[in-house]
Amino acid sequence: MADLSLPDWLNHLQQELMDAAIYCERLKAELGRLQKTSLALPDGTLIAPGTEVFFWTYNEPKRLLRHAIDFIEWYPGGVWLTFATGTIVRSIKECYGTEQAAQAAGGGG
Repeated sequence: MADLSLPDWLNHLQQELMDAAIYCERLKAELGRLQKTSLALPDGTLIAPGTEVFFWTYNEPKRLLRHAIDFIEWYPGGVWLTFATGTIVRSIKECYGTEQAAQAAGGGG
C-alpha cells in the first residue's frame, strides 16, 4: 500500500468502506431475523426455539418442570411459548431461564 498514489489510496479506502456498509446491512438483517425468533425472559435469559426453560405447574402440589421451546408466537397482548411435549402453551411471564430463577420467583408453593 505504501507505493499507491493518494488518489489510488483513496479509491481503495472507498472500496473498503463500501464493503463495510454491505457487512453492516447484512448484520442489520440478521439482527432483525434474530429478534423475530428470539427474545428475553423476565429474568434476562435470551431464548429461542430449542432453549430449555423452567416453569411451575398450575395444579397442586406445584412442580417445577423443564421443557424445550418448540415455537415462539407473538400476538397483540404478548408472547406465548409452545412446547413439543404435550403442546404446553405458557405465557413468557411464567417462564425462567434457570432453576434458581424459578425457585426465587416462589412459584413452588
